[in-house]
Amino acid sequence: MKFPLLFLLIIFFTTISFTNRYGNNSATLESGKESYDTYCIACHQADGKGQKGVNPPLAGSNWVKGEVNVLIKTVLQGLNTPIEVEGVKYNNAMPAFDYLEDAEMASLLTYVRKNFGQMPDSVTVAQVKFVRDSLK
Repeated sequence: MKFPLLFLLIIFFTTISFTNRYGNNSATLESGKESYDTYCIACHQADGKGQKGVNPPLAGSNWVKGEVNVLIKTVLQGLNTPIEVEGVKYNNAMPAFDYLEDAEMASLLTYVRKNFGQMPDSVTVAQVKFVRDSLK
């Protein structure tokens, strides 16, 4: 009797872990989209393609597909230096969003990475907290 119960628990927790890491946790994606629509859409547009020469694209960008800690740091601190994305230079400042709670930022960046970068993994609250703490 202990073996079937243990087996079921292993399957259950493996499924939860897989869903959190690779699945489309719809609640996280929905709240991430809400945050994107509130804070990001005006500059980066609904399709994530930005405004050429004004606000850089997120869709397909190495900023989105690259190292997650760099993306988290950028959103926490904002960006006030010129950057180049896909051969186009951008010099419009991005405000810091350090006032967002870790969970909201994790949902927002999960949405951005899945929607505009086709990245399978979610950004976790622990990752956001780690980067935030490292900046103190």
